[in-house]
Amino acid sequence: MSGKGQAKLPGCDGEQFITMYCGHCGYEITPVVSCGFRTCPHCRRRMYQRLKAKYAPLVKKIPRKNLALVTLTTLVARDQPLGKKLEKLRSDFGRLRRREIWEAVVSGGFYSIEVKWSRAAEGWNVHVHALVESRHPVHRFGARCTLCGGTGESGGRACVRCRGSGSIRQCDLIGEGSRMSTWDLDSIWHDITGDSRITNIMPVRADRGGGQGAVSYLLKYLSKDADMGPTRGRGERAVEYNDALGGVRVVHAFGTWHAAHSDYRFKRDRTDLSECPECGALESWISEFEMRRMKKNAIPPSAGGVSPLPYEVGPVQLRIPAV
Repeated sequence: MSGKGQAKLPGCDGEQFITMYCGHCGYEITPVVSCGFRTCPHCRRRMYQRLKAKYAPLVKKIPRKNLALVTLTTLVARDQPLGKKLEKLRSDFGRLRRREIWEAVVSGGFYSIEVKWSRAAEGWNVHVHALVESRHPVHRFGARCTLCGGTGESGGRACVRCRGSGSIRQCDLIGEGSRMSTWDLDSIWHDITGDSRITNIMPVRADRGGGQGAVSYLLKYLSKDADMGPTRGRGERAVEYNDALGGVRVVHAFGTWHAAHSDYRFKRDRTDLSECPECGALESWISEFEMRRMKKNAIPPSAGGVSPLPYEVGPVQLRIPAV
């Protein structure tokens, strides 16, 4: 995180705009645009608000008893480049979602990939948080210890048999004739990754905000500055972070929560900025740069040409500062 005495992370001041015109009626909007740096605190917070506004209403439509939080961790290797680690994690998570047991118990959900620097291991800590919809109500079975596997001897969240060394985990995802416990997921994840076996499945709890709290939990890292570790070497790590995450979708829906799925879980709604609020045209926006190119290349009426647009606009305003 940024702080006194630490180098400023690459980013913008949150004041980059672009003028967009409706291709049908000429209605003008000036949305804020991202600077492209994943370390930018302004762009991260805008992304947090945008994604929260997208997923929070969807989660309200799912019974809380069918929701669970899934965490998948990876081994922190000191010399492994972030780009390769991120690529492997995305591939491994895709393989997990194609496993028969996963498809049997999980219908859909969305995930976020969190990346931060581990000071203890001196390497990138990359892991997945997912909010999943179980095909049947999530089952909480008798407490089992992560260390000794003991049941029925829990003292709160610590195992009495292990004298507090082990922690209690108690959750199953349920399908039609199938179930997947945290213990099962540990084994499956290790089989896929080859080196990582620490996972977790937890039911979404009402006392922690229910589904809305779960959405905030998945996206919480975007509301904070990117964790680049100690000051020494922070600039180099920031470059690696931006290079590895640039253009990579780190928050995404899957299964029936993905809009392209044949059994899309939610009503398709076209109320975003793709619809012109003036005339209702869909996906007809033309940027100021495209507008300038069209006007420049248009054949003038004196030469028998016509206007490239059915309306006239004022001078193009170049409001994005030079980089």
